[in-house]
Amino acid sequence: RQDLLDLFVKKRPVQRQFITLPKDEFYLHETITLECKFERSIKTKSLPPTWFKNGSPIQPTNHQLVNIESSTTDGSTKYSLTIQNVEFSDE
Repeated sequence: RQDLLDLFVKKRPVQRQFITLPKDEFYLHETITLECKFERSIKTKSLPPTWFKNGSPIQPTNHQLVNIESSTTDGSTKYSLTIQNVEFSDE
């Protein structure tokens, strides 16, 4: 007799919470930071989020610093995208 076993593994959904921007307008040459906070399972290592502009992933440069990670008091993890010296092309 042969026993068959079907095993289905589902990835646990990631609960995201986006932090709103402190203001709606930014000025040329200003530094801005966008933040995303979400829960992470302690047992599994999550990949950091990918930031997009016009459908294309943003690559880190001296001008754009991505995925700065920090822990919060509620056990979630916060990632940030910082754009230094904002230009019109950053819109």
